[in-house]
Amino acid sequence: MTPSKNGLPFWLWPTLAVLAIAGFFSLLPEPELQTTSQTEPAPQRLGSDNTTNSFVIGPVEIFDGEQFSTALKYVEIEDGKISRISAQNPAPNKPLVNTNGQTLLPGLIDAHVHAFGDALTRQSQYGVTTVLDMFTQPAVLQAAKPLRSETSQSNQADLWSAGILATAPKGHGTEYGMQIPVITGPEQALEFVKARKAEGSDYLKIVYQSAKAPRRLMPSIDQATLIALVNAAHAEQMLAVVHIQDQQSALDAARAGADGLVHGFFESRIQDALLTELKNRDIFVIPTMAVHEAMSRHTANEKWLLNDSRIALDAVSRSNLAKSFSQFNIPASLYDNMMANTAAMQQHGIRLLAGTDAPNPGTAHGISLSVELLLLQEAGLSVEAALRAATSLPATEFSLPERGFIKIGMRADLLLVENGHDLLTLTRPLQVWKNGYARLGTEPTQASTAKALTLGTLADFSQSEMPTQGLAVSATSDEMMHGSSVAKLTWHSDGYVQVHGNLSMDSQFPWAGVSYLPGASFEQGANFQQGSSISFDLRISATAQSKSASATDIAAAKTAGAASTQIQLMIFTNGSMQPELRTLTINDTWQSHSLKLSELSQTDTSQINMILWSAKQPGNFSFDIDNIKLQH
Repeated sequence: MTPSKNGLPFWLWPTLAVLAIAGFFSLLPEPELQTTSQTEPAPQRLGSDNTTNSFVIGPVEIFDGEQFSTALKYVEIEDGKISRISAQNPAPNKPLVNTNGQTLLPGLIDAHVHAFGDALTRQSQYGVTTVLDMFTQPAVLQAAKPLRSETSQSNQADLWSAGILATAPKGHGTEYGMQIPVITGPEQALEFVKARKAEGSDYLKIVYQSAKAPRRLMPSIDQATLIALVNAAHAEQMLAVVHIQDQQSALDAARAGADGLVHGFFESRIQDALLTELKNRDIFVIPTMAVHEAMSRHTANEKWLLNDSRIALDAVSRSNLAKSFSQFNIPASLYDNMMANTAAMQQHGIRLLAGTDAPNPGTAHGISLSVELLLLQEAGLSVEAALRAATSLPATEFSLPERGFIKIGMRADLLLVENGHDLLTLTRPLQVWKNGYARLGTEPTQASTAKALTLGTLADFSQSEMPTQGLAVSATSDEMMHGSSVAKLTWHSDGYVQVHGNLSMDSQFPWAGVSYLPGASFEQGANFQQGSSISFDLRISATAQSKSASATDIAAAKTAGAASTQIQLMIFTNGSMQPELRTLTINDTWQSHSLKLSELSQTDTSQINMILWSAKQPGNFSFDIDNIKLQH
């Protein structure tokens, strides 16, 4: 979804972060459980014995994926599967998680995420035990598939994914810097779908924007190709879901026979024609309320999460939840359309699934699904309908085996909360079980794996462009995302790096400059908390200028070029799709710039993944950088 062509489309931030140093890392790295260091024992938590996945829990109220039970019951777990549900303890010889009428729910399902980095671990922390990813590399999906049938101990949510999406040349999905197959016409549809199926895609995601859309931001397949792709997916026994961002595109997708829409829209109020098509064709919709709310009204996180001291939020989640799309100036009133559209679909009996589009700005993996359900309730869904949207409905629509229900034979992916009738209690889970093993309170408090940087020089370029601490300093530009900007580095023997090239404005997000990876890898990042500020020296390059350039040299440079220019500084932190930005003004003399870590309100300074300096003004540029330091 792209709010504005004048600003940065929110799907580009993770791409920029992940792809800025070609060869060191790749798009959407495989989600993996991070190894962490132990600091102190975790507090005792109900049901925190994780030595077995065979036990009994009760007495509990049960939401079984469809409705709440009318009486308290006991649930027996045997080898990670639900074996019995009864009014009395069915197995007195087994360990008992002794509850007192709290609510037991199936593990939640987020029906729209982008799962990279430690996303799957973050999801399960809040009771989200299955996620439906909407774009990833085939290798990531192939690695995840065998884990779905495991009943061994795990702290990760299970992953289903569309794999590579279907899009036009230079359409959404191609801007991420990796080569993906594209489709140009309906005659290619069947071959394209068969290739995705062979790669392991669980369903087909199609990116489509109608030629009649009020604002077309990127190239799109045409309507004939959309229809052919849907038909080909059905011929191959695959679901076809469509990424849309306006009502006309949604109507075209419905008439094409799509199984589902993976976004709602808020540029207009939903019309009867679309409601009729969705209902008559039995099409489900994933409105992604949370990301739309963050894009426009941006009050939900403040209301429900950020000011509640009872909710355990790590620094990355807290930072991302506080972010918004303020740079797009989207009127808050547009969210009224989203509310009205969701209410109208619910009233017409259209099935609504809960998906967050995490980790876009204003969302965070796991915790934002609770916000999504609260927003669905705010739009008129009952508590049971909202819970069905995150349990039985996605399990049924996407044919997820043994998930979404509390029934005999189902997996013991479970969530225990104080009161399931109050959706806000989902933000404070009492316990989560994955494959029948307790997830919360079973391990020591975790510390960041990011290596702590020592005070002093990070890069002084005395010997080369390689940093003193960290992985790499490298040129980076939007060329990897089909832009035409260019950046190059030249190391000067008297100890600085010249960054030069051309910033072109022909891409949706133009950038060109230099990036610094402070950690052992991009995903790991580095801990800057030994210091209180980051400093670095910048100047506009002078022709043949040395570190100790004379006044005559500088005067000549001023005659040849601009007296000052602006640099865009970007700081990327783990788990966030949007960097923190600063604009710097530089001139033709060396100046030291200092950035206080305490002023980085959107950055987890314990895990900074990348710092990037980009030209900001279009055209040719050349600036010098030196003495990157972590200061006390």
